[in-house]
Amino acid sequence: RQIKLLVEDHGYNPQKAVVAAKKLIEKDQVFCLYNVIGTSAAEAIRPILEESGVPLIAPATNSSTLSDMSRQAAQYIFHTDAGYDLQTRVLIEYILENNKDAVIGLAYQDDNYGENALKGCAEAEEKYGISVQKESFQRGATDFVGQTMNFKKGGCTDVIIGGIVREPVTIMKTAQAIGFESAFYGLGPTVDPRVGLLAGEAGEGFIAVYWAYHPDSDESGPT
Repeated sequence: RQIKLLVEDHGYNPQKAVVAAKKLIEKDQVFCLYNVIGTSAAEAIRPILEESGVPLIAPATNSSTLSDMSRQAAQYIFHTDAGYDLQTRVLIEYILENNKDAVIGLAYQDDNYGENALKGCAEAEEKYGISVQKESFQRGATDFVGQTMNFKKGGCTDVIIGGIVREPVTIMKTAQAIGFESAFYGLGPTVDPRVGLLAGEAGEGFIAVYWAYHPDSDESGPT
């Protein structure tokens, strides 16, 4: 059987995602939605999934909320990725294994993506008896001077960035510009190879988690 792929651009905007999903389901009569990009976008279309009974296959978000069977329309969502909460815990554990005295910072997007990362951060804080410095940013932000300066003032030795491509690049370049020396890490979406290419020297040593393998696997991620 052949599959026809119809594409709608929601511009990483939850409201536009709702409009696009309704169009695809009601007008185009698709049999499923596939790879809807973004946590907030995927969360926003839950009522549409429940009303229509159309499944969402492999949403392009690592948020564990999409695997939560207690949430609306859960029976229509087939999520495939390790959650941001798990990824954040794994990174914090990795940092502490290499430096038990590490001062950790977390830059998180102030939406569903960041909320899931904060959940994992809180779990790690409780487990290891530490306090992570948290700095938020709005979706679409392009200026990270304030957050980066705060991490420097807080004496952070290691900073986790819950962004996509632009955010880690800008934060690392800003850190280089203000003389802030820290190790930088990123959650799943930052594994994009453009991060290293755009960050250049400022991104030397950047580490991102990858969700295609089990957390205990010895397999390497993408290069």
